[in-house]
Amino acid sequence: MSGTSQETLMPNVERSHPFAVQMNNIAEVMNGFLRSKRKSISLPVEFSPMGVPAFTFTGTTFTDEHMRTYTRAQLLAHLVNAVATGKQFGVADFKNNVPSYASTAKHMVAMLERPYKVTKGANEGQVRNLFMHAMGAARRALKRADAAQHLSDVVHVGNAWYAEGIVDKDNKPRAYENENKARKAFIRKANGAEWYVGLDKAAKNALLATAKVFHQDNMVGMFDSADGSQASNEVNNYTLESIAQLPAVHVIKLAKKAGAKESVYKGKGAKGRCVEWFAEMTSRMASINSL
Repeated sequence: MSGTSQETLMPNVERSHPFAVQMNNIAEVMNGFLRSKRKSISLPVEFSPMGVPAFTFTGTTFTDEHMRTYTRAQLLAHLVNAVATGKQFGVADFKNNVPSYASTAKHMVAMLERPYKVTKGANEGQVRNLFMHAMGAARRALKRADAAQHLSDVVHVGNAWYAEGIVDKDNKPRAYENENKARKAFIRKANGAEWYVGLDKAAKNALLATAKVFHQDNMVGMFDSADGSQASNEVNNYTLESIAQLPAVHVIKLAKKAGAKESVYKGKGAKGRCVEWFAEMTSRMASINSL
């Protein structure tokens, strides 16, 4: 590979391995570079704004077109961001053993040389690179946060979908970002996690078509509780969190119905004022069991 004559990059990456194991060789190569006096390094890796590395290729192999060149200063800047991310989302070993002030090549060499031994799960006992293990944990946490934010945005604009009889851990209707996911959730609950096994595409689509789902606009009165009884009351029992997720026009309508003054629900920033108004006295939510 171009730019790698003084580095030892493995030509293949086994994608079935955990992220930290896939990235172990990258950590070794970066460590060797920072120990040297070379001015730049080429890697088949890009860094997110938070410093989390990701391969520039899909599949198991990379070529010259996948290489990215970094100067020492650029690589260190990415690693500084990665340290901050690892301190926030990484494992305890990373938080306890990597100083938040790490910024020099010496600091990063010490970080990249630290091993980590998996303490639980299917890979218990496996020894990995601590930095890459922390980045794997951060990567999962950030993906979950992005997915949760996306779903929150979908709910906020009133475009979520629901599957009859499916609730979250708080026993509230569980939202899905689109109709297909809601249908799959309904069928999965009714037929098990492997509902699709042995079915061709036509049969899968036919089964999905039987799912009982509804759009957020039709949520009130459409949700059945786990015991089969109609659960319109549960659907309409608002919490401060659920109100904050509603579109502004709905929040304003609820505040007006609950008795808020015009100064609260009219004008720019009305949604925020309405949510604050409910927060000041949560009993105000008791009077808005339905729109």
